[in-house]
Amino acid sequence: MLTNKILMVSPLHFRSNEETASSNTFQSSETYEGDLLRTVQKETKLSHELLHYIGVEVVVVQDAKDIITPDSIFPNNWFSTHTEISEKRTIIFYPMMAKNRRLERRDELKKFLIEQGNYEEVIDLSSYEEQGLYLEGTGSLILDRKNKIAYAALSERTNMEVIKEWEKITGYKTITFSTKHPSGVAIYHSNVLMSMGVSTAVICPDIFANEEERSLVCSSLHTTGKEIVEISLEQLENFAANILLVQTSKGSAIWICSARAFGTLTDDQKQQLRKDGELQMIPVSTIETFGGGSARCMVAELF
Repeated sequence: MLTNKILMVSPLHFRSNEETASSNTFQSSETYEGDLLRTVQKETKLSHELLHYIGVEVVVVQDAKDIITPDSIFPNNWFSTHTEISEKRTIIFYPMMAKNRRLERRDELKKFLIEQGNYEEVIDLSSYEEQGLYLEGTGSLILDRKNKIAYAALSERTNMEVIKEWEKITGYKTITFSTKHPSGVAIYHSNVLMSMGVSTAVICPDIFANEEERSLVCSSLHTTGKEIVEISLEQLENFAANILLVQTSKGSAIWICSARAFGTLTDDQKQQLRKDGELQMIPVSTIETFGGGSARCMVAELF
């Protein structure tokens, strides 16, 4: 299942988020020489225009002026939309770890999404925040929507108790695993180390904490007909797994990826990925450096 309609954010606020820095080793706190917000606004505007030009419907929403949300350009963490979990069109809102990220779930934006997508069923898991338990949308969950299987790397932001509740609601089966990173910190989001296509799946095998869990994930991918595109730890650090397959208005499929990620992929890996779709680069290097997320993080699918 692919969508040809996505939501992206035009930011009025952006900075390296001090509330997420401890769990996100990809995020730099270095000083930016220049106007950081203006540079990020240029990157997001060009990304929106490029994707629109090739036939992806991009719904662009803007930050609220009076609510400071430094990570709002990563909307896929606080909601997901579904047509595969029941006969009703469904939207799910998620519990977020960083307090200033919870502000992204603005009531008027939630209302806009519900009405714009005509979602009949609204599920809100955000109350788990009161227990200190989190599950950050399709950052935490890599969805194989056709087979209703989710893959999740456990971390501070991806809690097993919330996953179990999410499974009851959605009917998905979730395969969870632990990660290891040279920094000693667990990978903060699953979508930094894994992405799901139609016939392919990107994964970094070196990031698994144990062989048994890695074998379980790979076996599931093979069983569901996925050709595994293996990436190295260095490629992971350059967001080569943080990509998303979507459909254009002409019916063709494209992978949305950053220029940085594209540059680290080998010719063989690109050839594997093109079995599902061409690769469309967007220029988000500043966002990657100071936000600690890349192209897939910037896109929320609208089903």
